[in-house]
Amino acid sequence: MQKPAPERAADETVDERPVHTRSPIHDPWRHILMMNLRTFIIVAVGMSVFFMLAMFTSIRAWRMKELRATSTKPVAATHSEESPPVVKDPIRLGDMSWGPLGGSSRKSTADAVHAALLLTTRADALVASGDTREAIDLYTEALTVWPHLTAARIKLGRLYLSLKDYIRAQEYLEEAVENDPGAADLLNDLGVAYYHQRRITTAIKQFKSAVLLDNRYSPSYFNLALCHLSMADQNSSRDYLYKYLLLVPDDTRALKQKAFLDAAEGDYTNAMATLERAIMVDSNWPALRFDAAATLALMGKGDEAIAHLQAAETMASPSAVYLVYQQPAFREVRLSESGRAYLKALVERARDRASSKETYNPLRDVIEPIVSGPQADEVVNAEPARGQEP
Repeated sequence: MQKPAPERAADETVDERPVHTRSPIHDPWRHILMMNLRTFIIVAVGMSVFFMLAMFTSIRAWRMKELRATSTKPVAATHSEESPPVVKDPIRLGDMSWGPLGGSSRKSTADAVHAALLLTTRADALVASGDTREAIDLYTEALTVWPHLTAARIKLGRLYLSLKDYIRAQEYLEEAVENDPGAADLLNDLGVAYYHQRRITTAIKQFKSAVLLDNRYSPSYFNLALCHLSMADQNSSRDYLYKYLLLVPDDTRALKQKAFLDAAEGDYTNAMATLERAIMVDSNWPALRFDAAATLALMGKGDEAIAHLQAAETMASPSAVYLVYQQPAFREVRLSESGRAYLKALVERARDRASSKETYNPLRDVIEPIVSGPQADEVVNAEPARGQEP
């Protein structure tokens, strides 16, 4: 028998809605991750499309601007693409295609290089004629036209060295060394710029790098000797002078420095022998005569010392010789009878020429570091001769 259905109260209603016992989403965290990933992909695709459109628009605008500049730019001289100008610097025109511009960009680059080379050639002529200021302006303009012209940068650095503007020289030479770190002459000249700023330790590093690259590169040996002498390291200075004189045996600057080191150690005999050798090479440099006179005075050879001072008068002036004669090395000579007589005659000659223009100051005859390169020779030739004021 079936049990009768239970009776319901009159006001009771039946809730016939379906009852869900579990959520249809098995893993809600995975669902959220998938939704975020889908959103990110949609945004990324949209941004990529926008970026490509922006690049296309900017390239097209740049191309139009370049074409306008190329069509209106005055060209100093023309070159066909089949025969590009000869460039001594390591500039690779084939690498300068600059993307979609193609042949027109290569032509524009060749024109810029050619114009920069013309400016550099004009500047070289000005340096040869002694007009260094105008030459600097043209070298600077050449670098504005074509910034990769390393030759102009090197020449600017060396010109600023000759003008004693060592900070600017350092700036241009540092950039040149970055472009050509294996050039011993550039490292040497950069070291000279540091030396004149009293950055001796930094200068030594450059000079040593130069001789490591080329152990027969003589200027850096001489400059190393000067650096160590300025630091009162006479042993190292002598070592580097020895290496330099093996390569350049008749350099009177190095012989003068070697004689100074010998005399400082009391070896007056070797000092005098070195000075006599230097005088044979360059008998017109008064500084060698002055050093020889001082060495002989210290050796007690007063008459021979006076003979060298008299020879120096013909190259310098009685006033210049008088300044040297007052140095402590000549004290005993001045007290001697011949020394007093020479001093009296020297003063009279200096008084007679007091109205004449002096051309030599022995106190300014200082040994300078050696600058490298052919342009250094041009600068030296353009400077006042020994015994003359600038």
